[in-house]
Order: sequence, then structure tokens, then C-alpha cells
Amino acid sequence: MKILTNSDNSSLIDQYFTTARGAYEEAKATWTTLTSAEKQLVILSPIIAVMVESARNQAYETTKRIYYKSGQGDISDAFRHAIWNAYMCRQISKADAKAFATAHEQKDNAYYNTVFEDGYTGRQHTNMDLHNNEKGRDTWSVLTDSMFFVSDADMEQRVLNKISNGEMVKLHN
Repeated sequence: MKILTNSDNSSLIDQYFTTARGAYEEAKATWTTLTSAEKQLVILSPIIAVMVESARNQAYETTKRIYYKSGQGDISDAFRHAIWNAYMCRQISKADAKAFATAHEQKDNAYYNTVFEDGYTGRQHTNMDLHNNEKGRDTWSVLTDSMFFVSDADMEQRVLNKISNGEMVKLHN
């Protein structure tokens, strides 16, 4: 049995606070990127918000794996938004997925009027995103799907099928 000394306790405490400070800085950085509507949802449903962030991260990784990038206004952007919403439906609910995805797109007029590098406005990007978010949610059926039986590959294929069928919106190639 090891007896802890003051120096051992001090080291553990320093390690704890260093870890906590890093987590705080990461949370603060994320918080500053959220829209006002997203912040309200995070405050009301913090556990769901963590699952939304997890689905978002998974959507970015999946998009990069399939398209080798995660662009803006192109087909990779359309896919990323749709698969994010599909993952959210599986992990939380269709209603919560819609609430968080719509809140994410509620920007200010300055954003909507900004013309991006691709020549399209923030409003055009938002309209594209809202459409593709809905298509992603449409891939999930609360009547027939189960989070235990629908794999990531199934979700990805459903979104890719919507792309192949011309159901998704992209602004440019």
C-alpha cells in the first residue's frame, strides 16, 4: 500500500486543474461559434447538445472519408448536412434533430448578405443547408428504424441514394 505524500497530492491536483482548464477552454471556444438559437437549446438540453456535437463530428469524419474533403456549397457539403441530420435522428429524435439543425442555420443578416468565395451568399448557403438537413432527416423512419439495427453504412448509403436520385441541393461542383 502506497501512502500519498503532499507532493503526490499536489501533482494530482495540478493535473486535475490542467485538464479542467483545457476542457473549459475547449467548451468556451465551441460556445462562441454557436448561434443564439443553438445556445438556447444547449442550455435547455445539454445532454442532447453533446449528442448533437458527437453526430456533427461523425458527419465531418464520414464526409472526409467519402469525399476526401468537407467543402462549402458543393456535394460534400450537401452530404455532410444530410448525414449529420440522419445521425442525429438515430441518436436523439427527428424533432430534436430538426430543432438543432434549424437553430444552427439561424444566422444574422450580415451573414445572410455576405458573398462567399464561391460567389454565393450566406442566404443561398443557408437555403441549401436547410434543404439537405431535411433530406437527411427523411432518411430516418421512426416507424421502421431502430438505433440498434441501422448501421452507419446504412445511413451513409441512404444519403448517397438521395444524392444519386437528384434530391439534394448543391450550389456548385
